[in-house]
This record gives sequence, structure tokens and C-alpha cells, in this order.
Amino acid sequence: MTIQIFDIAVQNKATRDSKKRGKNTSLKSTITVPHFKGLYRKERDNKKSLTGTFIISYFTCLAYCVVKYENAYRVLANKHLKKGDKLVPVVLNTFIIEALISAEGFSTDTYCQGKTTGAKRIERHLNDIELDVSVKDDVVQGLTVKIVNEVLSAI
Repeated sequence: MTIQIFDIAVQNKATRDSKKRGKNTSLKSTITVPHFKGLYRKERDNKKSLTGTFIISYFTCLAYCVVKYENAYRVLANKHLKKGDKLVPVVLNTFIIEALISAEGFSTDTYCQGKTTGAKRIERHLNDIELDVSVKDDVVQGLTVKIVNEVLSAI
């Protein structure tokens, strides 16, 4: 039987974090989003104080689902369309994520930093996470169904 040092490290971190939470009441109300660095706090009376990284992580995964289902629809629609009328697949890009964030009523100040646009802030966040997710020419690559499902089910 081989010892999985990464599993041991995760267990040790969980133990250390739980000890910290015992002493610090603010940490008890913090939830980590798996795979991403996004955090949010659960406030009293069911109010949530969302961080910019949480918003970007959540809406990136949501946008992934929207693009996936839209492309499934387009594949079906293309079976009934003439060759010149075929619908091209949609790619997941930072502008779709930004549009979803705006559609949910979050102001650009929520997820922008300084004078950069929301799309650049999203791109920087996605390039910084500890995954094989990358952004090239505003197109997000590397997300998987497994990652997205784990993130969305944790919230």
C-alpha cells in the first residue's frame, strides 16, 4: 500500500483549519468553493456577503453550463437547417461571464479592480486559479463538467 502524501496533506490542512475555526468565529461562517480560490461568508439572517472571486468562480461555472446547453441545442437545430444556415458553436468567453454577472444585478464595481474592465478582471482571476484553466483571447479553456458540478453543488 502506498502512502498518498497529497491526501495526508489535505487531511492535515482540514484538521488545522477546523482548529482555527474553533477560535475564530468569523472563519466558521466562511465557505470555500472547491477548485477555485473564491470564498464567501454566510451572514446572519441568511444574508450573504459575496467576494469578487466567489462571484467570478460561480458565474464562470454557470456560464459553462449555459454554453454547454446552448451548443447542445445548436447541434439539434443544425440537423434541420440548410448548410448555409447552420449555427456555429458558442465558445465560453469572459464576456459571457461578465454578461451573466451584470444580468444578476451585480455592479461592475463588485468584480472590477481599479480601471480595468470586468472581462480583464475575470481573465486575471481565471489565470490565477490552481487549475488547468486558461484564458486566451478572452476564451476560457480547461473547465470540465466534473469541476463545474463540484463547484455548483458546494454552494
